[in-house]
Amino acid sequence: MKNKNRYSLAFTANPFRLLAKKVFSMDNTLTVTLGIVAMLLPLVVGRLYWKRFDHYFGRGDEAYMDSLEYFLKKIGSTVLIAFIILWIGISLVFNGSAS
Repeated sequence: MKNKNRYSLAFTANPFRLLAKKVFSMDNTLTVTLGIVAMLLPLVVGRLYWKRFDHYFGRGDEAYMDSLEYFLKKIGSTVLIAFIILWIGISLVFNGSAS
């Protein structure tokens, strides 16, 4: 009884609905794995963006790169990019898992 048939819609009038549910349902393990990847990906991308920010926007001016304005732009844009990637990733992972 451990692996009980969780597709109890077999006696409904529409057999294609059961087939579609069986084919398109996400397993819990897959959801957890993709959720972890979706949470770690923004960290990796944010770190790469943080390291390359000076190359893209530093203007080669050491005094400008040491200013508070530059640091706030750097941290703000990194957090924004990481949050957007996190939002997209979590939305894709949990888009159809409530059904």
